[in-house]
Amino acid sequence: MRNEFNIEHARSLNNGIIFYSKQHRNHIALATIDEQGNIYTEWTTLEDYKKREKKRKTNKQTKSEILQNILILCLVIFLIISITITFGKRFLLIAYPLAVLISFFFKNFQWFKKERDSFKFHSAEHMVVNAYHDFNRVPSKEEIVNFSRFHNNCSTNLITIIILICILLFFCTFIENKLYRFIVGLLASFIVIIFSQLGLLNFLQKFTTLTPTDRELEVAIVGMNFWLENEKKE
Repeated sequence: MRNEFNIEHARSLNNGIIFYSKQHRNHIALATIDEQGNIYTEWTTLEDYKKREKKRKTNKQTKSEILQNILILCLVIFLIISITITFGKRFLLIAYPLAVLISFFFKNFQWFKKERDSFKFHSAEHMVVNAYHDFNRVPSKEEIVNFSRFHNNCSTNLITIIILICILLFFCTFIENKLYRFIVGLLASFIVIIFSQLGLLNFLQKFTTLTPTDRELEVAIVGMNFWLENEKKE
């Protein structure tokens, strides 16, 4: 029997996981763990959570954040200039995915240094959601370990899709007939999206996830149980 309560979106933190509600607009189930191993759950609105996070964080930018902004600005300027070049379209279709890939690895390198645990929670988030969709119930810790730490609808896959579509469209520019070029480009884009839904484009998730420990898996299970309890409430 299909579970009527489907989970469509979740997000990992450095100390826990956020499960987004589908039944209750803009509500989230928050599961976090402290240094002593105590797990806390909270049912709150997304707005309240963002306000608290904004107060918690300082306005002062770190050197890495400044460097990241400079890099992104340089890439944007580089792409704008490339449009004015004679072979601008083709150059842009190669330069843009390259810029996205550089930015992706740069950001992940910074996150890995500062928030290594979030990569483990990211894996636990995927594993508990994959198990939930398969069992139509909250899984046990013994069950969850058998599931993949990759998820077909992870936002990381969007980067993969963008990169592959740009590369395929680059090759499409060599087709002289405009109609054929459009049809092939459209077909290639659909194939990439279908491959993503089939789980064939999850390879970049290797750089955004780490094998979770019992600590992260327990938080994922407690958080999902808490999410489901609140989803069932009227």
